[in-house]
Amino acid sequence: MPLAGCAAGREDATSQESSPHIVNAQAGVVAVRNVVVWPSNSGNGTAQAYVTFTLVSPLTDTLTGVSVGNGGTVTPTDPSVQLVVKPHAPLIISDPDTPTTNPGLAVNGLSKPPLAGTTIPVTLNFQNAGSVTVLAPVQDQTV
Repeated sequence: MPLAGCAAGREDATSQESSPHIVNAQAGVVAVRNVVVWPSNSGNGTAQAYVTFTLVSPLTDTLTGVSVGNGGTVTPTDPSVQLVVKPHAPLIISDPDTPTTNPGLAVNGLSKPPLAGTTIPVTLNFQNAGSVTVLAPVQDQTV
């Protein structure tokens, strides 16, 4: 009986995770990692989507604003949370539709809901590091 197999070893191609949709960028010294827009599944109408990402910096900086698409407004799901990235301590912004203790950012004001499988511009503004705009993938919650 013939057998089929995949590559093996330490650096084989089949065991490497690959995601062409992971967005990594830099705003000054602030590393912006894994930017993704998630359509809201909450059904309560409070947000069209959420934007998630991780920030890492050797210097303290404050995220002063985020915009999504053409005219999308982004607001913290908990207005009391300060979005400060501290040296060598990642600031993780999570999707509040999933259980987490990380802060979340809700997106409203888009002309149409974001469609999974497409990309959308996301601009992050920092107090000291300036701003960076990336094309973030829109991913379905089941991914």
